[in-house]
Amino acid sequence: MQQLKSNVTPLFLFGCGLALFLLAAGCSRNETAIRESFQSNLNFLALTADPLQLGVKIDGEIRITDLMAPADDATQVQLHYFNKEKRISIYDVATEQVLFDSLFVIHTNTVSISLFQQSSGSPLVLVAPPAGMAPPAAGYSKASIVYTFPELPAEVKVVVLNNAATGADYEPTDSFLLKKGEFSPYFLGKNGLRKPRLLFYTPDADRRLLAEVDAGQFSGLITPFVVLAIRRQISYVNGVYALSTQQLY
Repeated sequence: MQQLKSNVTPLFLFGCGLALFLLAAGCSRNETAIRESFQSNLNFLALTADPLQLGVKIDGEIRITDLMAPADDATQVQLHYFNKEKRISIYDVATEQVLFDSLFVIHTNTVSISLFQQSSGSPLVLVAPPAGMAPPAAGYSKASIVYTFPELPAEVKVVVLNNAATGADYEPTDSFLLKKGEFSPYFLGKNGLRKPRLLFYTPDADRRLLAEVDAGQFSGLITPFVVLAIRRQISYVNGVYALSTQQLY
C-alpha cells in the first residue's frame, strides 16, 4: 500500500502542473484575442461661403481629397480602429492650408461631422450643440437654424409655431431676431407627427411675411438636438418664399 501511494503522488502533481500550464497558455492567447476593434462610418459635410475642395486626414493619414464644399450630401469614410480617440484635420487641397483640426472620441457606429463657414475667408466651425446643454422635455427636440438664402435680408424676425395642445391648429411658441449666417438660439419643437413650422418676417414694425418653413422640412426632428441650414427655396407664391432645410446635426 505504501508503494502505491508514492507512485500516485508524482502522477497527480504532473497532471496539476500540466493543467496550470495549459490554463496559463490559454490566458496568454486570450489577452491578444480580446483586444476589441471597432468600425464606424464618418460622414463629412461642409457648408462654406467659399467654393472649396477639401481633404480629410485622420491621425495624419489622408482619407479624403475630394470633399467638395458647399455640398448637399455628406462624403463617407469607413473607419476601422482600436483607439477611439482620433485627430481629424480638414485642409484646403489647393493650398494645403489646414482649416480645421480637432480631437474626437468616436463612440457610435455613425458619426456626422459638419462644418460651417459664416462668410468668405472666415474659419470653419464644427456644428454641434453647446456642451452641457440640458436635453428637452419628452415629446420635444431642441432645434437651431442658420439661414444663408440670398433673397432674405441681412436680418429677419423668426416666429416658431408648434401644434396646439388640442386640435390641429398651430400657435406661436417662440420668436427671435436672427442675422444671416448666424445660428439661432435653440428653440423647442414638437417631434411627434405634427412638427413645428417657421415664419420669417421683416424685422421692422411692419412685420411683413417674407418666407416660411413647412412642418415637412422638420422630418429629422427625432433626436434631442437638431441643427438645420436654410439655403434654398421650394417655391415663391404671392411674395412669400417656401424654404427647404438641410440637416447639419
